[in-house]
Amino acid sequence: KPKAGINRWWWDMQCKPAKELVMRTTPQGADWVPFDKNRTRKGVDMQFKAYLLPPGTYTVIMAVGDQSFKSDIHILKDPRSEGNLEDIEAQTGLLAELYAEQNRAVEMVNGIELIRRQLYDLRDVIGTKKNLKDLNKEVNRIDSLLLLTEGKLVQLKVTGAGQDEVRWPAMLISKIGYLASAVATADFRPADQHREVHNLLKTQLTAVETELDGLMKNEMAAFGRLLEQRGVKAIIISGS
Repeated sequence: KPKAGINRWWWDMQCKPAKELVMRTTPQGADWVPFDKNRTRKGVDMQFKAYLLPPGTYTVIMAVGDQSFKSDIHILKDPRSEGNLEDIEAQTGLLAELYAEQNRAVEMVNGIELIRRQLYDLRDVIGTKKNLKDLNKEVNRIDSLLLLTEGKLVQLKVTGAGQDEVRWPAMLISKIGYLASAVATADFRPADQHREVHNLLKTQLTAVETELDGLMKNEMAAFGRLLEQRGVKAIIISGS
């Protein structure tokens, strides 16, 4: 936080941090993993946090009360770098696409986690009410469908302990992160193989989005109507 007088501010040339995974359920087979005070835990299999912005002209804006001051700064390419500006622009362009696609995937996971947390809480409630116990079967069915979709985006068995990250196969968000780390190496344009893998991951992401959209419009919508008929509060389906 700035103070009166002269202030110094550093910029590491990174873009805005990527969206974070917010997990609301425990890993599969690991009920011992704790939650924080908000009943959430951080996802442990996301690697791609941000990327370096390319050389160019940027505008710095300083606000003081009702006044604002701005000035342009010019970031030059490192003269020791063997890459040229076109290479760096191509590299940054692909990283920006991967960044946006990872954010889309994270939003899907966060939305699914929000629903699944509510399903588990609902299951605890209806387990105490004889007239609602028959809903348990439908709750479990919906949870299983959501698990199948979510499991394509993140590895749901990872706990963050030991060698979990190499014990279980990496899923889509981790694969995007691995690709981004390879593309970000040095100042060179992406290789043809990078773009081929990107196209493959992008196709998979679109397929998961379509699958989840259908699940929300059909299975979740029908489940919501069932809950309403039985006088149970609706499930919130928006992501975080």
